[in-house]
Order: sequence, then C-alpha cells, then structure tokens
Amino acid sequence: MFGTRDLLIKSEALNEVVDQFLESSVNDFFEEAKEERSLEKEEAYRKLLKKTFQKAPPTFFLLRLYQQAKQISQIIAYIWRNVGEPENPNLNTAKELQKFFVRPTEKDTEVGENLKKLLGADPTKEESAEAKLLREVFKNQSNEDLIFPIFNELELGRDPEHPDLGYLLEVNVNDFFGMLEDVDRNSPSLFKFVIPYPPRPQLSEATVTSSELEEWIVNKDKNKFFADNPYIPTTCS
Repeated sequence: MFGTRDLLIKSEALNEVVDQFLESSVNDFFEEAKEERSLEKEEAYRKLLKKTFQKAPPTFFLLRLYQQAKQISQIIAYIWRNVGEPENPNLNTAKELQKFFVRPTEKDTEVGENLKKLLGADPTKEESAEAKLLREVFKNQSNEDLIFPIFNELELGRDPEHPDLGYLLEVNVNDFFGMLEDVDRNSPSLFKFVIPYPPRPQLSEATVTSSELEEWIVNKDKNKFFADNPYIPTTCS
C-alpha cells in the first residue's frame, strides 16, 4: 500500500499540478489585496504563502480521504438499512443506489465509470438523477464538512489538463474493508480506490442492527470517520 516506485514515473506531472495550485493561489491572493505595497514586501508575501501552502496538502489530503471514506460508507449503510423492506418509503432510492455498487462498470466503459456518475455528482448544484439520490442520503447538505462532489474531476480522471491522473475505482464484494492500493505498471498514475460492498449480513445484535445503520447514516461528528461496528463497510484503511 502506498508504494512509490511506480508512482515516480508520473512525479513530474504531479509536481506540475501542485505548482499550478501554488501559483494560482498566490496570484489570487494578490489580486484580492489591492493595497499599495513594495516589490520587496510582495516577494516576502509570496515566499510566506508558498511555504504555507506547501505545508498544508498532507493534512488536507488525509482529511479529504477520511471524509470521502465516511460518505461512501454512509451511502452503503443507507442501502443496507432500506433495501430489504418492501414497505420502506426509501426502498426505491436504496435500490437505485445499489445499482452503482453492483454494476460499477457498464459494458464497454472504463473500470468504475458507472460508479463515477454517483461519486462525481453534486447534490448542492445539480438536478441529475445521481444528485437527487445523494440528497436522499445526506438530508442536511448545509453540513460544512460534507464533500460534494465526493470526488472532483482530477480524482475521477476527468481533468482535461491531466487526464492520466486520479483514482481507479473498484468494488470488492468479498471484504468489509476497502483500501487505497499502490499504482502498478498497467496504470502507473492511478491509485486503486477499492470500495467494499459485501453481501449485507442478517441484521441482528450479532452483526449489525437497523439502529446502528441509522445512527451512522446521520452521523455528523467531524472527528469521527469510521463506524464503530466492523460490519458497516469502511471504504479506506
């Protein structure tokens, strides 16, 4: 997990993305700060801002990864809570959501392309079918800790300037724990983001209960990213 040898092949492209981010952020800052200033002072500000941004990405990356894992886990919990009850008003939504995990890849498309439709939807701005489904899961979209879309264009491999970077989405039906796997020689620039979607265990005190699923679906604790019950699939480990 997180081996670096093959990733070095794309280190130049990754550095380019980081440099573009740093430069654009610094330029945006000075565009907003219209006050008079000396060239010497401006250069000092530039160095300070760049140093700040360079320190920030590791922390932001981990927090983003954890939050993405939590939201995907909550979607799975929503499906499991509602899909098995014929009279449940949320049954149809759960069934529609389930399709993305059961068939993450449609025929003649790239791996995980169907699942990308869901994880790339933004329920705060869109009226797509996928966005409407996410609105049913995440009722309180005003929660500032929620990430929408769950994966951005770069992570989905759709950034037109860097189409060879991002995640390769896979679904594992044989485990309750997912992972972020190393790149390999077939896809030297794509980490494998493996999402667990095993058969739902029989709901009971011995495995997982309906109330435990419900509590996890609505959990908004910004310091809690993984469900206590190990039978609720966790996306990244």
